[in-house]
Amino acid sequence: MAGVATTAAAAAMQSRTRRGAQSQAAPEVRTGPEVLAEAQAVVTATNTVCDVVNAVSPGRNGDINIYEVACATGLGHILTDGAQPASRNCIIVAQQAEEYALENPDAPAQVTCTLPENANAEQIMAGYIQSAGVTCQVDQTRWVGRTQSGEERYEVGCAGVDGYWLRVNPAGEYLDRLECIEVTAAGGECTFTTNEEQLAGFQARFASVAPQACTPEAGRFVGANADFRFYEVKCSEGFGFIAQTNPAGEPQAPVTAAVPSSCPAAAP
Repeated sequence: MAGVATTAAAAAMQSRTRRGAQSQAAPEVRTGPEVLAEAQAVVTATNTVCDVVNAVSPGRNGDINIYEVACATGLGHILTDGAQPASRNCIIVAQQAEEYALENPDAPAQVTCTLPENANAEQIMAGYIQSAGVTCQVDQTRWVGRTQSGEERYEVGCAGVDGYWLRVNPAGEYLDRLECIEVTAAGGECTFTTNEEQLAGFQARFASVAPQACTPEAGRFVGANADFRFYEVKCSEGFGFIAQTNPAGEPQAPVTAAVPSSCPAAAP
């Protein structure tokens, strides 16, 4: 999906913090008012939305200082200064550190968030999920990427049904959600959702409004307007159909029978 990728700054920062951790077996950890002021300067330089309440510098990478900051609200961040200052929130940092450790089991660990105020990542993610109105049994979550405008995207996996992407603004505030079937239609990827889960979701959502008995064999997101969202469903027997929901995802009548020539995915 266009625009949904890790920015160069975030990727470069991951590399800088990794090399810093490797190059110093026992880095000097700095705290105090001076570190707080230095970290605040990087927060300002990176346009990170954070009212800094605590800061620590866990080490350096050459001339680049690494900082962890805790914010009055929301997620904390790992920052680096230098010619290209950068910032990643604690969810991103933890995920990238875990991925690096799996790929490089013998390498030193990457810098992660350790301040006690930053033990809130799970709580923050739960808040995003609640704000999104996600009612499924969530079994997995991950950071997807950052847009050029600074928005973060997170994937939420659901047990047995379609998952979601959640969109969060630079201030850490939930914006909206995209169903995975919509994400894939736009060229994105949901790694936690299987085709079987998407079809099970169609079965559960549209069984009561389908024009005939239908076991979904395939389906796709068609589009949306201000009032409705439209889906095409292919049934394992008979004709498929076009279904519609309100913006909250609740099925709405009418449901129209599909004409094979106009609905290729729904044709028998």
